[in-house]
Amino acid sequence: MITTLNAIAPIFLIILIGYLLYRTAVIGEQIWSAIEHVCFYLLLPFLIIRTLSRANLGSVPVIDFVIAIVLAISSMSLLLVLVYSLLKRRYPSSGPSFTSLFQGATRFHGFVALAIIGPLYGDEGITLAAIALAVMVPLLNTTSVIVLSVYGHGAHSVQISQISKQIVRNPLILACITGLFLNWTGIPDIAFSAVEIIGNGGLGLALLAVGAGMRP
Repeated sequence: MITTLNAIAPIFLIILIGYLLYRTAVIGEQIWSAIEHVCFYLLLPFLIIRTLSRANLGSVPVIDFVIAIVLAISSMSLLLVLVYSLLKRRYPSSGPSFTSLFQGATRFHGFVALAIIGPLYGDEGITLAAIALAVMVPLLNTTSVIVLSVYGHGAHSVQISQISKQIVRNPLILACITGLFLNWTGIPDIAFSAVEIIGNGGLGLALLAVGAGMRP
């Protein structure tokens, strides 16, 4: 119990600090926007690369784990679409409103999980988290883009080329591909140290940004 508390408490403390910094206007709105931008396009991708590049993928049942994740996400996504289709007849709502609901229900903060899993479960836990990131990031982003394309503007057709571009350009997906590639080819110690330093910086800033994004 104490071990779990010691692993989780610092995470919520950092999130709380981010919230207080935003509420007290110590850091302005524009700066928070820039921080979120840097986290998404640079720091979090490096965190994913750091995690995947040296994860021990041979120590866990990868195939079974991946199948379980894909089935869980697919089932939840289909259930959300089905419930929306049934309820909108009685409770009319716009497509864009559903996209917000969908993303809120499926969005996850993987970096929060990484920060907690390390102290609790060690290298094996980090490996499972890395595999989960490699599967969930592309799958959830792909699903969200498709839902946004279909329901975002009341459209009934999906432009495959536009979806493909958004998916391919997503920095988190590119980071997953890069991390798995480096896991296969190997990454020099000097390069890994640089990636690790940047990735570690991304974790703290991302948690602060989570707190700042908690609007009352």
